Amino acid sequence: MRGKLTFEWTQRPLLRILASIKEKFANRLTNVIGDEHADLIKAAMAPGTEIDAKIKEMIANEEVDLLDENRELLLG
Repeated sequence: MRGKLTFEWTQRPLLRILASIKEKFANRLTNVIGDEHADLIKAAMAPGTEIDAKIKEMIANEEVDLLDENRELLLG
């Protein structure tokens, strides 16, 4: 008999999700505007910045879809 899968969100997984999202945004921006701006992009997304706050807001408002390695929707 299969049991029901349950989980509890903790701060650490949420921080990993946030870090992953910010890294993907930074990589995309770097690819678009050039490697020479990579340090500025990372600085702009550092904790406590306006961009960091906006990404957290988007996650809280479920405006970001989270996909697994097969690009299947996990949360969103």
